Amino acid sequence: FVLLCDVMVSVLGVTGLLKRRWVIVILLVVALFCSAHFSYTPDSYTWPQMLSRFFVVFLAGALFYQYQDKIPVRWWLVVLSVAIVGASALMQNYRVIGALPLAYAVIASGALIRRTRLRNDLSYGVYIYAFPIQQLLAAFGLARFNPFLFFILATAATLPVAALSWFVVEKRAMALKARIFRRVAASPSAQRATVP
Repeated sequence: FVLLCDVMVSVLGVTGLLKRRWVIVILLVVALFCSAHFSYTPDSYTWPQMLSRFFVVFLAGALFYQYQDKIPVRWWLVVLSVAIVGASALMQNYRVIGALPLAYAVIASGALIRRTRLRNDLSYGVYIYAFPIQQLLAAFGLARFNPFLFFILATAATLPVAALSWFVVEKRAMALKARIFRRVAASPSAQRATVP
């Protein structure tokens, strides 16, 4: 699914359609319609169901990216968005109502947290490990739970792994990268290259 989204963005970019903001809006409306239209079967998902539901979430994020200069970023809006997502989890397909609030909550809270310049950043570890952990939990039968409860369980399982990734790998790699760049910048050849 991620590959399909990458292909879609590439095609839209090459054709110049990404410059027109209305394209993402129309694609999101179509994806929302398809996601709401295709019937829900609890035991199995059809390809149209899975594609439309995945595209809804992806396009919601793309919409917020395109309109980032117009959308206010406030903590109270994040809280409201989380409440809407929580309420939409009671539906069979939360994405119809919850996709846009979920995208706002994730993107806006990320932007607000980034402004505080935290020393530790677990975001990449969450990005890398959340999906495999979700699949592992689903393999153990936890996917039958309410989506909101499953989200809480998956988050609780992912954060320690993301923290381990940050403290053991990422933080050390970034420190090593900074040291290498400092040495290169301090080397005589680099200093000669900057002299006019």
